Amino acid sequence: MTYPIETFRDSGPDEPFGNPNGDAVSAGQIAGAVARHWIALVITVVAIVASGFAIVRSLTPTYTSTAILVLSAKEDSVVDMQQPYMHAAASDALIRSETDALLSRSLVDRVIDQERLMDDPEFNIFIRPPAPGVLERMGVAGFVPGPLRPYLLGRKPDASRLSPEQVRYNIATQLLRNYSVTTDPKTYSVDIAFTSTDPAKASRIANRFVAEYLASQVDERIAATDKASSYLNPKLAELSKQVEESARAVEEYRQAHSSVDLPGSETSSNTLVLQEIQNLAQGLNTARTQRAQLEAAQQEIAALRSDPSHALSAPAVTAAPVVENLRVQEATAAAQLASLLGAYGERHPLVISARNGLEELRTRLTNEAGRALDQFDVQLRQAKANEEQIQGRMNQLTRARTGETNALPRLRQLESEQAAAKSVYDAFVQGQFRAASQDGVPLPKGRVVQQAHTVDAPTFPNVRIAMAVISSAAVMIGFAVVYALEAADMSFRTAEQLERGLKLQVLGLTLRVPRSAASSRGRVSASIVANPMSAMSETVRLTRTALTHSRGDRNPKVVMVTSAAPGEGKTTFALMMARQTALAGRRVIAVEAELRRPTFAQELDAMPVKGLGDFLAGRATLDEIIGVDTASGVHFIAAGSRNGVAGEPLALPIMGTLLHELSERYDFIVIDTPPASIVADALQMGTAIDAAVLVVKWNATPRYLVRDAVKKLRAAQVPLTGAVMTQVDARRYRFFGQGPLPYQYAKAYYTRA
Repeated sequence: MTYPIETFRDSGPDEPFGNPNGDAVSAGQIAGAVARHWIALVITVVAIVASGFAIVRSLTPTYTSTAILVLSAKEDSVVDMQQPYMHAAASDALIRSETDALLSRSLVDRVIDQERLMDDPEFNIFIRPPAPGVLERMGVAGFVPGPLRPYLLGRKPDASRLSPEQVRYNIATQLLRNYSVTTDPKTYSVDIAFTSTDPAKASRIANRFVAEYLASQVDERIAATDKASSYLNPKLAELSKQVEESARAVEEYRQAHSSVDLPGSETSSNTLVLQEIQNLAQGLNTARTQRAQLEAAQQEIAALRSDPSHALSAPAVTAAPVVENLRVQEATAAAQLASLLGAYGERHPLVISARNGLEELRTRLTNEAGRALDQFDVQLRQAKANEEQIQGRMNQLTRARTGETNALPRLRQLESEQAAAKSVYDAFVQGQFRAASQDGVPLPKGRVVQQAHTVDAPTFPNVRIAMAVISSAAVMIGFAVVYALEAADMSFRTAEQLERGLKLQVLGLTLRVPRSAASSRGRVSASIVANPMSAMSETVRLTRTALTHSRGDRNPKVVMVTSAAPGEGKTTFALMMARQTALAGRRVIAVEAELRRPTFAQELDAMPVKGLGDFLAGRATLDEIIGVDTASGVHFIAAGSRNGVAGEPLALPIMGTLLHELSERYDFIVIDTPPASIVADALQMGTAIDAAVLVVKWNATPRYLVRDAVKKLRAAQVPLTGAVMTQVDARRYRFFGQGPLPYQYAKAYYTRA
């Protein structure tokens, strides 16, 4: 089974949580990663929390006191002439302007003077003792050379090069750093807070800011009132004269043009003539409508006069009270006649009497209809006369209104001048009244609803909140460290991960054998013989069974075991597989083709004097190099001496001859070769073996080395059948999101775990 080389690409450190299918990371996988790296997680969290606690405790505690001030909701002004032109809401402008006043340098200067902060080392850095530097804290300040001491050690700033104004500006800047003004957009309340290392000083300075702000407001209002009073008195006299002159001009113009306004009218254009014209226009419209209706009815009646029998259908005739009454009597008489005809017949006296009465009613009805038509003509003539009379009056008043209209622009101009002069005069009178009333008791624009009190606990640092934040950050950083460790792990940790990464089937997983389960000399492969029913033996047996059936054409007889790097357990696995096969009753031989670093002597007893190297060099026969393991009965060929062997011993023809002769004698041949990524020995065995097994150490061998070994083996046409993951820790394996190994579900079948 081979794969093209180009299908293998290093995808980098994927699957940091051991997710074999590339799905979303589950809680179990995260828990497994934490369980694998809990020591790093605990160390990270404890280190960060301890460092954070030390830093928090080393900070200088500060205390913040807050006073609450409520601003006046209405802006008072002596003469509010610009109010109509303000587009922003008065409340927003007030809050913004007063906030700027609370943060102004002038207010800060007043507080500095009142509290004598020029002599306070907390705000005046020029009289503050220098803070010790890092070297001074470490106790090595005495070893610093003299020229470097000003740069490396703490020193007090020099104020000799600054003017008093610059020093004062620096103190004001220090003060503003600890001072804050916060507004509520929904109310007029303002929070004034100050922070200091002394709680009493913090409350005192916060209250001083409030007091100086209110005092400055009073001073400003007194000054504004005095200035307004000195300005308003002469201005009022001048405005009063202008109001009188404009009123006199309006009255004289009205008398000259006989213009009389309606009582209660707000405009000069609404005169008596205009009002009468409007009333006559409404009457004229009514008269015209009535006349048009009568003319339309007259035309209809004129068509009915030639046929009196149809005159009764006209609305004007029908609406007459007498006609309406006669029609009701006619209908009653007709109904009575019909009833008598049905009872007595045509010649009965009652029928004749009823018919005569009906004819009489119809005659009267016809006469009344004629009189109604004549009366309608009279109404039409009256309507026309009324319309002509109203039209004549309208023409007369229109000529009078034309004269008023010609004089109206000038009258409006004079009235506008009068209104403007009066409006300005009223505004100044109100301003003078407010100025006079405020001169007695000047009030600020706000009031204090809460004084700044001395707090009993530091507001900074808040140890509880700081430690909660630090602890949360430490946990997150700890998880980040766990993730980084997982991402940095470039080894294969699951069988699924190995199969997907190499496009190669995993024949099995062998467990890590504890030292107590091995022999006294640490021979791991001997545990197969000592405990043939253990979990380790079963893992090797399952792997060997999978290897036996890995090829569909035949069972592999000559099997090569190699790895990507040294120390992956390939020799141990080869010997365990050979010993277990020999215990099963088959003829097995293990060949140590690892001539560079032979290790069979560490696992086997009764080593022959000569080995594979001696045979390849022609110094020994086949029988001289074959040894027998007394514990398992497996035959083996050790590496022996390499002296006199060519540079590529496994590529020599004699090596092929050796394998052919061994195939004649034994049922199963296991060849231990050097790592395929490091040397070319394993790559030269491709044509002489039936199957090759790549050994990968669990959670240890880098992925790129394993991929490189697979590429080289397939490029050399080595029949790579599968891979075996060795030294798997069954207890830790479940932490990679795969769950327990199958062997842990069948401990009852094993004599020793």
